[in-house]
Amino acid sequence: MKRNRWAGLIGAFILLVFTSGIPATQPQWKGTTTKENGATVVKNPKAPVYQDPILVLKEELTLGGPSASGDYAFTSLRAAAIGDDGTIFAMDDREGQIKIFDRGGKYIKTFGRKGQGPGELNLPSSISINRGKGEIMIQEVSRRLSYFGLDGSFLRNQSMKETWGLRARVDSKGNIVIQEAIMDPKDPRYVTKKFDPELKLLAELAKSPAPTPQVFNPLMAVSYWTIDDQDNIVYGYPKTYEIDIFGPSHSIVKRILKDYDPVEISEAEKEAQRKSIAADGVSLKLAFDKYYPAFRRFFLSDRGHIFVQTWEKTKDGKFIHDIFDSEGHFLARMPLAPFGIEIKKGKYYALEEDADGYQSLKRYSVEWKIK
Repeated sequence: MKRNRWAGLIGAFILLVFTSGIPATQPQWKGTTTKENGATVVKNPKAPVYQDPILVLKEELTLGGPSASGDYAFTSLRAAAIGDDGTIFAMDDREGQIKIFDRGGKYIKTFGRKGQGPGELNLPSSISINRGKGEIMIQEVSRRLSYFGLDGSFLRNQSMKETWGLRARVDSKGNIVIQEAIMDPKDPRYVTKKFDPELKLLAELAKSPAPTPQVFNPLMAVSYWTIDDQDNIVYGYPKTYEIDIFGPSHSIVKRILKDYDPVEISEAEKEAQRKSIAADGVSLKLAFDKYYPAFRRFFLSDRGHIFVQTWEKTKDGKFIHDIFDSEGHFLARMPLAPFGIEIKKGKYYALEEDADGYQSLKRYSVEWKIK
């Protein structure tokens, strides 16, 4: 009698597992974790833990695009930042303006305009939020940082002096990370540096080669970085598949590696690059590598995930993204249209462009299939 009772319970459990769609055994990560020079080194295999999708995105808001007009239209949507309450700050670099929308997508106001005076913006290139102080920092090509309140009120300017920054972001303590271009004819390079709020150099974090004026490779590996919610700097130079995380002491605390198959650059892609550069009226001697860099860029989630955009494309033009968890484990892959900004409080924000060149900022709801 007892045997039949246990047999029934086990059978019911197996039926419940299979009918609920949950695997009877949890997929296992097959990489390795070691310690090297005080840093955690996470080595991932080519295959992810999960073969099936681990999150579902549903579009719920679009700003810009072909049907937009008036305050909802953009001339050149370069970047955006998302406030803790879901407020959207969208940067139109050609107009030198920032447009503010509430979490429901309703237009609130525009601040900034073309120019070099107080409150004006001269070719803004990046925008970020100092969440500790409640300020917006905008980097301009004119070697200047401009600061605004979250309501768009102008606060102050700050000169970057001799630093020619390509990108700049501010963390919650007011420290500033800048990717500087040093056009030394003998050693052109990009250098990622961290400064205090007064622009006193704290650390030189990493450097990588920059293009030379003699021969230009439009698809060369270019370093990319961002700042996470704990003020760590997540950095990658995609000559190899490696992502380094710099902690508050400015040293590498985690290194994430992954085996991968390089993607060969097609002749059609090379010709498209040649035509694009010629259309800009620029005469350069071009050279291409056989393969694309290991990856293109990445964005983060507030749960510690890193979404790495590879050069692999789907037929509809989306790029395959590798998804890593907060431990650096390679979880899954999924196609996304470029360019992801971040996943925050269950929402995914991205800058996208359609086949006709219309730009939009989109927000999606996020449903995770795993914990």
